[in-house]
Amino acid sequence: MHGPDFTLVLTDGTPLRAEVKKRASTAGFATITKWMLGRDVLFIGLTNQSDDDALVVMRKQTFDRLVNAEDGLAEVEAW
Repeated sequence: MHGPDFTLVLTDGTPLRAEVKKRASTAGFATITKWMLGRDVLFIGLTNQSDDDALVVMRKQTFDRLVNAEDGLAEVEAW
């Protein structure tokens, strides 16, 4: 197992390890792409699991707005 692609550091100093996945075509992300139409953030979960275990998907533009928000992230390391 390798380390994260980059680390986000919250204003309280908590590090969040982030992973980046890219594909040559949209085939692998077709359903997610469809679900994201007209949405800023998508929560993906299983009905038999806690909502706390849901995955959160957002566009890079939305992520950038969160990072640059006054109460957002303190820094992004190793992008």
